[in-house]
Amino acid sequence: MKNKFTAIALAISLISSSAAFAQEANKKTDNFAQRKADVVANITKEKALLDQMISCVNGAASVGDIEKCREQKQQAMQAAKQERIASKKSELQSQIQKLDEESNKIAQKPTTKQ
Repeated sequence: MKNKFTAIALAISLISSSAAFAQEANKKTDNFAQRKADVVANITKEKALLDQMISCVNGAASVGDIEKCREQKQQAMQAAKQERIASKKSELQSQIQKLDEESNKIAQKPTTKQ
């Protein structure tokens, strides 16, 4: 009887750990898909800035105009970088808030002593 109980407990343990592993794999896949979309979006923005620089340089009448084009591109790239940093910071703050909420829920659960 004890062996049957042990076998059942082991089977339940394996099933639950498999389910947890599957959930973690899905979460990582979702994170990868989001990361991939973010990278493509950033590249698209940078490409648009480079296209603007090409247009600017093609319309330049002097070396000074070309330098202005380069400065404009650098400023735009810096602004895009700051935007990405702000977005990531906001995302991290949201994750911290969720973790704090989970921590508070755990702390509020009564502990049972045996």
